[in-house]
Amino acid sequence: MEDLGRTNKRKYEVGNILDAENGSDSKKYKKSQMHGSNRDSNNVQGHNQEPWPLHNPSSHMRFARLAKVLDETIEECLKDGVTEVDADSLKKCLQLQKQLQKSKNVAATPHHHIISNIPSTLPTTLVTPWNSRDIPKSLPTLPLIHDETLEKATFTHTNSGSGKITDLDYEQLEWVGDAYIELIATLLISKTFPALNPGKSSQVRERLVKNTQLSEYSRAYGFHKRINLGPHFAVRDNEKMIKIFGDIFEAYVAAVILSDPVNGLQNAVKWLKDLWSMTIKKDIVSQENSVLNYSSPLWNLSGKPEPATKQSVLLNPKDQLAQAIGAKVVKISYRDTAKETKCRKTKLPIFSVGVFLDGWGEKDKKLGEGKANGKKEAGFKAAEQALNNKKMMTVLIEKKRLHDEQRELERLALENAQAL
Repeated sequence: MEDLGRTNKRKYEVGNILDAENGSDSKKYKKSQMHGSNRDSNNVQGHNQEPWPLHNPSSHMRFARLAKVLDETIEECLKDGVTEVDADSLKKCLQLQKQLQKSKNVAATPHHHIISNIPSTLPTTLVTPWNSRDIPKSLPTLPLIHDETLEKATFTHTNSGSGKITDLDYEQLEWVGDAYIELIATLLISKTFPALNPGKSSQVRERLVKNTQLSEYSRAYGFHKRINLGPHFAVRDNEKMIKIFGDIFEAYVAAVILSDPVNGLQNAVKWLKDLWSMTIKKDIVSQENSVLNYSSPLWNLSGKPEPATKQSVLLNPKDQLAQAIGAKVVKISYRDTAKETKCRKTKLPIFSVGVFLDGWGEKDKKLGEGKANGKKEAGFKAAEQALNNKKMMTVLIEKKRLHDEQRELERLALENAQAL
């Protein structure tokens, strides 16, 4: 009975504090707190308040977290009662809560403080093709992260945390950022280089998103000076650090997007587009001067298929070479001329392929050789080298012409003999 009496007394003290701070609204507040613990969140007080302005998502999140803690503290006090020592603290909490409600920065009840920071989907219209006129001459301005928690996590290594599952570090952000980077790069490449096949497009994308390149971007922006590796981090291997700084760049992209649900994605796309354009500037300029620079129907849907029309076919270098010197009595073959290697700068594989001729008085004659990141492209380059050797091609083409003339004479002679 004594315990029950003390509990009722504490609740009475809490009621007096609420009355003093909230006036006539205190009865409504107490009723909702004491009897509405299982109420539907759609019916809570403040549901119909005006929506928050979203020009500063970071500020709203901080206010939201503060208001949530206040509500939880007050709710606990109402359930458990307060002592005389706690009464003054509760009074101050109620004053601050009232001020927050007046400012309309946050809603007045729990479940309305959690601000979804999931950005809108990425519309393809947001990503436009690269243009050589827009390539910046210096490093693009680094977009801001509008949330202190995400910004800190971006530069926090797992070794510097407490080991709790709730700790946030760059690894969680990196996983999200990696997906965004892959998608944005894919759309940019597809829209800018419509004639590239998927294999070649993947090679261009790899140049933009590989760890060595992202690590260079991180260092250019000074990320290596901001990272917190923790006191127990001992590995200083160069390859390991390249991976870490590449991950941090991906984490930064994710933090930019997630910290600003309204404009974060747009800011990230603009930043990456400008940054990447400096890396593949030569490819962009070459594409603009190419005869294959056309608008892909993939991104310009008309709603109905256009009627098929006869078009001139552009032969690849291998077909051009075969057309120039090929015949039934000759063999043109392609094979590796060296072992696969890796480019020191890009770390991409390099294949060496040669084109060889058997015929026209030649036996296994190497006509040309090419190197590229793919065997198919290396073969094209070998054929191009052969075609560009005008002196050699003149001799071989002449041999083919004489052979064709001889075959034609033999055919005519056979027809005349059969007619007799």
